[in-house]
Amino acid sequence: MSRLEKKFILSQTIDLSNVTDAQKSTEVETHFSIPWCLVYLKSNDRFTLCVFCLYSKSDEWEIETKLKFKLKSANGTYLKLSNERNFGNSKENSGLSWAWTEFIKLKDIENHYAVNGKFEIKAQCIIEKMSGFGIEKLKYFDESSQNHWDVIISVDGHKFYLSKAFLAFQSTYFDKLFFGVFKESNQTEVELKEVDHEDFQSFLELIHGESAVNDTNIDGVLHLADMFDAPTAIRRCEEFLLEKSKWSLDEKIQLAERYNLKDLKNN
Repeated sequence: MSRLEKKFILSQTIDLSNVTDAQKSTEVETHFSIPWCLVYLKSNDRFTLCVFCLYSKSDEWEIETKLKFKLKSANGTYLKLSNERNFGNSKENSGLSWAWTEFIKLKDIENHYAVNGKFEIKAQCIIEKMSGFGIEKLKYFDESSQNHWDVIISVDGHKFYLSKAFLAFQSTYFDKLFFGVFKESNQTEVELKEVDHEDFQSFLELIHGESAVNDTNIDGVLHLADMFDAPTAIRRCEEFLLEKSKWSLDEKIQLAERYNLKDLKNN
Protein backbone atom coordinates (compact mmCIF):
# COMPACT_ATOMS: atom_id res chain seq x y z
CA MET A 1 0.00 0.00 0.00
CA SER A 2 1.35 3.40 -0.98
CA ARG A 3 1.38 6.20 1.58
CA LEU A 4 -1.52 8.63 1.80
CA GLU A 5 -1.46 11.27 -0.91
CA LYS A 6 -1.32 14.71 0.65
CA LYS A 7 -3.52 17.02 -1.38
CA PHE A 8 -5.80 19.95 -0.77
CA ILE A 9 -7.65 22.67 -2.66
CA LEU A 10 -7.49 26.43 -2.20
CA SER A 11 -10.50 28.15 -3.75
CA GLN A 12 -11.87 31.65 -3.90
CA THR A 13 -14.84 33.40 -5.51
CA ILE A 14 -13.53 36.72 -6.81
CA ASP A 15 -15.41 39.85 -7.78
CA LEU A 16 -13.90 40.99 -11.07
CA SER A 17 -14.21 44.65 -10.04
CA ASN A 18 -11.90 43.95 -7.08
CA VAL A 19 -9.02 42.74 -9.26
CA THR A 20 -6.63 45.71 -9.28
CA ASP A 21 -2.91 46.42 -9.34
CA ALA A 22 -2.88 45.98 -5.56
CA GLN A 23 -2.28 42.44 -4.27
CA LYS A 24 -5.17 40.75 -2.50
CA SER A 25 -4.94 37.50 -0.59
CA THR A 26 -7.38 34.85 0.50
CA GLU A 27 -7.71 33.72 4.09
CA VAL A 28 -4.80 31.61 5.29
CA GLU A 29 -5.63 27.91 5.43
CA THR A 30 -3.59 25.28 7.24
CA HIS A 31 -3.19 21.93 5.52
CA PHE A 32 -0.99 19.19 6.93
CA SER A 33 0.22 21.76 9.50
CA ILE A 34 1.52 24.13 6.80
CA PRO A 35 -0.18 27.54 6.20
CA TRP A 36 -1.14 28.43 2.62
CA CYS A 37 -3.03 31.14 0.76
CA LEU A 38 -3.72 32.50 -2.72
CA VAL A 39 -2.70 35.98 -3.84
CA TYR A 40 -4.09 37.64 -6.96
CA LEU A 41 -3.79 40.95 -8.77
CA LYS A 42 -4.03 42.68 -12.13
CA SER A 43 -0.83 42.73 -14.18
CA ASN A 44 -1.28 44.95 -17.24
CA ASP A 45 -4.42 43.48 -18.80
CA ARG A 46 -4.00 40.04 -17.28
CA PHE A 47 -5.00 38.17 -14.13
CA THR A 48 -2.03 37.00 -12.07
CA LEU A 49 -2.49 34.20 -9.52
CA CYS A 50 0.03 33.14 -6.87
CA VAL A 51 0.19 30.29 -4.38
CA PHE A 52 1.96 31.25 -1.16
CA CYS A 53 3.46 28.87 1.39
CA LEU A 54 3.64 30.82 4.65
CA TYR A 55 5.77 28.38 6.60
CA SER A 56 8.55 30.14 8.48
CA LYS A 57 11.66 28.34 9.66
CA SER A 58 15.32 29.31 9.57
CA ASP A 59 16.61 25.75 9.05
CA GLU A 60 16.56 24.34 5.55
CA TRP A 61 13.23 22.85 4.45
CA GLU A 62 11.51 21.99 1.21
CA ILE A 63 8.06 20.94 -0.01
CA GLU A 64 7.87 19.37 -3.46
CA THR A 65 4.45 19.92 -5.02
CA LYS A 66 2.36 19.57 -8.12
CA LEU A 67 0.02 22.52 -8.66
CA LYS A 68 -3.17 22.36 -10.71
CA PHE A 69 -5.22 25.48 -11.39
CA LYS A 70 -8.77 25.40 -12.66
CA LEU A 71 -11.09 28.19 -13.81
CA LYS A 72 -14.69 27.28 -14.66
CA SER A 73 -16.41 29.09 -17.52
CA ALA A 74 -20.03 30.18 -17.62
CA ASN A 75 -20.89 27.28 -19.96
CA GLY A 76 -19.28 24.65 -17.74
CA THR A 77 -15.94 24.19 -19.49
CA TYR A 78 -12.63 24.67 -17.70
CA LEU A 79 -9.35 26.41 -18.22
CA LYS A 80 -6.70 24.18 -16.65
CA LEU A 81 -3.02 24.81 -15.99
CA SER A 82 -0.51 22.75 -14.07
CA ASN A 83 3.10 22.85 -12.98
CA GLU A 84 5.56 21.41 -10.51
CA ARG A 85 6.96 23.69 -7.83
CA ASN A 86 9.30 23.35 -4.87
CA PHE A 87 8.60 25.61 -1.92
CA GLY A 88 11.24 26.19 0.73
CA ASN A 89 14.67 27.63 1.39
CA SER A 90 16.93 24.66 0.66
CA LYS A 91 17.58 25.00 -3.09
CA GLU A 92 18.10 27.73 -5.63
CA ASN A 93 14.80 26.92 -7.36
CA SER A 94 12.80 27.02 -4.13
CA GLY A 95 10.85 29.93 -2.72
CA LEU A 96 7.76 30.76 -0.73
CA SER A 97 5.50 31.48 -3.69
CA TRP A 98 4.77 30.55 -7.27
CA ALA A 99 2.84 32.70 -9.72
CA TRP A 100 1.25 32.48 -13.12
CA THR A 101 1.95 36.05 -14.11
CA GLU A 102 -0.12 35.81 -17.27
CA PHE A 103 -2.79 33.37 -16.19
CA ILE A 104 -5.54 34.77 -18.44
CA LYS A 105 -6.65 38.09 -19.88
CA LEU A 106 -9.12 39.91 -17.66
CA LYS A 107 -11.28 40.56 -20.72
CA ASP A 108 -11.55 36.82 -21.31
CA ILE A 109 -12.65 36.31 -17.70
CA GLU A 110 -15.30 38.96 -18.15
CA ASN A 111 -16.58 37.51 -21.43
CA HIS A 112 -16.36 33.77 -20.75
CA TYR A 113 -15.88 32.97 -17.07
CA ALA A 114 -17.56 35.57 -14.88
CA VAL A 115 -21.18 35.15 -13.82
CA ASN A 116 -22.77 38.33 -12.50
CA GLY A 117 -19.31 39.83 -12.35
CA LYS A 118 -17.82 37.02 -10.25
CA PHE A 119 -15.68 33.98 -11.00
CA GLU A 120 -14.25 31.10 -8.98
CA ILE A 121 -10.64 29.96 -9.06
CA LYS A 122 -9.40 26.65 -7.64
CA ALA A 123 -5.84 25.61 -6.96
CA GLN A 124 -5.11 21.99 -6.08
CA CYS A 125 -1.81 21.28 -4.36
CA ILE A 126 -0.42 17.75 -4.24
CA ILE A 127 2.48 17.41 -1.81
CA GLU A 128 4.97 14.93 -3.25
CA LYS A 129 7.59 15.16 -0.52
CA MET A 130 8.41 17.18 2.57
CA SER A 131 11.98 17.35 3.86
CA GLY A 132 13.66 19.25 6.66
CA PHE A 133 10.61 19.07 8.93
CA GLY A 134 11.80 16.32 11.23
CA ILE A 135 12.44 17.17 14.82
CA GLU A 136 15.99 16.93 16.13
CA LYS A 137 17.23 13.36 16.33
CA LEU A 138 16.21 11.81 19.63
CA LYS A 139 18.28 8.67 19.22
CA TYR A 140 21.24 7.70 17.07
CA PHE A 141 21.46 4.38 15.25
CA ASP A 142 25.06 4.52 14.10
CA GLU A 143 28.17 2.41 14.61
CA SER A 144 28.63 3.90 18.08
CA SER A 145 25.96 1.40 19.20
CA GLN A 146 28.97 -0.94 19.68
CA ASN A 147 27.80 -4.47 20.57
CA HIS A 148 24.08 -3.68 20.52
CA TRP A 149 23.62 -4.23 16.79
CA ASP A 150 23.91 -7.21 14.50
CA VAL A 151 22.49 -5.84 11.24
CA ILE A 152 22.93 -2.72 9.14
CA ILE A 153 19.84 -1.47 7.35
CA SER A 154 20.54 0.85 4.46
CA VAL A 155 17.81 3.33 3.52
CA ASP A 156 18.34 5.80 0.70
CA GLY A 157 22.11 5.78 1.32
CA HIS A 158 21.78 6.16 5.10
CA LYS A 159 22.95 3.30 7.31
CA PHE A 160 21.17 2.28 10.52
CA TYR A 161 22.89 -0.10 12.96
CA LEU A 162 20.19 -2.19 14.60
CA SER A 163 19.26 -5.31 16.52
CA LYS A 164 17.48 -8.02 14.55
CA ALA A 165 15.82 -9.41 17.68
CA PHE A 166 14.46 -6.02 18.75
CA LEU A 167 13.06 -5.27 15.31
CA ALA A 168 11.51 -8.72 15.12
CA PHE A 169 9.87 -8.21 18.53
CA GLN A 170 8.29 -4.96 17.31
CA SER A 171 7.43 -5.96 13.74
CA THR A 172 6.05 -9.06 12.04
CA TYR A 173 7.72 -7.92 8.82
CA PHE A 174 11.20 -7.89 10.37
CA ASP A 175 10.52 -11.12 12.28
CA LYS A 176 9.89 -12.92 9.00
CA LEU A 177 12.74 -11.11 7.23
CA PHE A 178 15.43 -11.95 9.79
CA PHE A 179 14.17 -15.20 11.32
CA GLY A 180 12.27 -16.75 8.44
CA VAL A 181 13.38 -18.42 5.24
CA PHE A 182 14.44 -15.24 3.44
CA LYS A 183 18.05 -14.76 2.37
CA GLU A 184 18.24 -11.62 4.51
CA SER A 185 18.24 -13.80 7.66
CA ASN A 186 21.91 -14.57 7.00
CA GLN A 187 22.97 -11.11 5.85
CA THR A 188 24.64 -8.46 7.98
CA GLU A 189 23.49 -5.61 5.73
CA VAL A 190 20.04 -5.21 4.22
CA GLU A 191 18.73 -2.49 1.92
CA LEU A 192 15.15 -1.20 2.17
CA LYS A 193 13.91 0.39 -1.02
CA GLU A 194 11.20 3.01 -1.50
CA VAL A 195 11.49 4.08 2.16
CA ASP A 196 12.18 7.66 3.24
CA HIS A 197 15.18 7.76 5.58
CA GLU A 198 13.75 10.57 7.74
CA ASP A 199 10.52 8.64 8.27
CA PHE A 200 12.52 5.49 9.04
CA GLN A 201 14.58 7.39 11.62
CA SER A 202 11.37 8.58 13.29
CA PHE A 203 9.86 5.08 13.12
CA LEU A 204 12.91 3.63 14.85
CA GLU A 205 12.82 6.32 17.54
CA LEU A 206 9.14 5.59 18.11
CA ILE A 207 9.57 1.85 18.65
CA HIS A 208 12.52 2.61 20.95
CA GLY A 209 10.23 4.61 23.23
CA GLU A 210 10.77 8.18 22.05
CA SER A 211 8.04 10.72 21.26
CA ALA A 212 9.08 10.92 17.63
CA VAL A 213 5.91 11.77 15.71
CA ASN A 214 4.69 15.24 14.81
CA ASP A 215 2.22 16.72 12.35
CA THR A 216 4.70 16.76 9.48
CA ASN A 217 5.87 13.14 9.73
CA ILE A 218 2.81 11.33 11.13
CA ASP A 219 1.64 10.06 7.75
CA GLY A 220 5.08 8.78 6.81
CA VAL A 221 5.70 7.07 10.15
CA LEU A 222 2.22 5.55 10.17
CA HIS A 223 2.77 4.30 6.62
CA LEU A 224 5.95 2.49 7.74
CA ALA A 225 4.30 1.17 10.90
CA ASP A 226 1.55 -0.34 8.75
CA MET A 227 3.97 -1.64 6.11
CA PHE A 228 6.17 -3.28 8.76
CA ASP A 229 3.13 -4.54 10.73
CA ALA A 230 4.32 -2.88 13.95
CA PRO A 231 1.27 -2.73 16.29
CA THR A 232 2.92 -0.68 19.04
CA ALA A 233 4.01 1.97 16.57
CA ILE A 234 0.54 2.04 15.01
CA ARG A 235 -1.06 2.47 18.42
CA ARG A 236 1.26 5.33 19.35
CA CYS A 237 0.57 7.06 16.02
CA GLU A 238 -3.16 6.75 16.64
CA GLU A 239 -2.76 8.17 20.15
CA PHE A 240 -0.91 11.16 18.69
CA LEU A 241 -3.69 11.78 16.18
CA LEU A 242 -6.31 11.56 18.92
CA GLU A 243 -4.57 13.66 21.54
CA LYS A 244 -2.08 16.07 19.99
CA SER A 245 -2.35 16.41 16.22
CA LYS A 246 -3.67 19.62 14.69
CA TRP A 247 -4.56 17.98 11.39
CA SER A 248 -8.10 18.74 10.29
CA LEU A 249 -10.85 16.21 10.98
CA ASP A 250 -11.09 15.31 7.29
CA GLU A 251 -7.34 14.71 7.09
CA LYS A 252 -7.45 12.49 10.19
CA ILE A 253 -10.37 10.52 8.78
CA GLN A 254 -8.38 9.83 5.62
CA LEU A 255 -5.63 8.25 7.73
CA ALA A 256 -8.14 6.38 9.89
CA GLU A 257 -9.82 4.83 6.86
CA ARG A 258 -6.57 4.01 5.10
CA TYR A 259 -4.94 2.30 8.08
CA ASN A 260 -8.08 1.07 9.87
CA LEU A 261 -7.54 3.12 13.01
CA LYS A 262 -10.69 2.09 14.85
CA ASP A 263 -10.41 4.41 17.85
CA LEU A 264 -9.81 7.39 15.58
CA LYS A 265 -12.74 6.45 13.31
CA ASN A 266 -15.06 6.10 16.30
CA ASN A 267 -13.88 9.22 18.08
